[in-house]
Amino acid sequence: MQKKYLAGLKITEQGIQESLQLEDGHFLGHFYFQRGYFKQQLNGDLSDIQRDFTMAYSLFCAFDMPIHEKRLLEEYAEYVLFPI
Repeated sequence: MQKKYLAGLKITEQGIQESLQLEDGHFLGHFYFQRGYFKQQLNGDLSDIQRDFTMAYSLFCAFDMPIHEKRLLEEYAEYVLFPI
């Protein structure tokens, strides 16, 4: 909301890397969602944006987070490659 997309992208990428290193998936869906959002705001590569939103959606499904699944599909369905 502060339009600091590059700073947010950097922090989000660090969060993804640390989560993967620690093998802790609690926030991975959120991090991928945020990364997709930041890339979208920065007019990033469409395939990267699709990959991030699809990964976020997949993780929300896997961790049984229906509220997050629904929100993502309501706002960013066009970026999800295989919605259920």
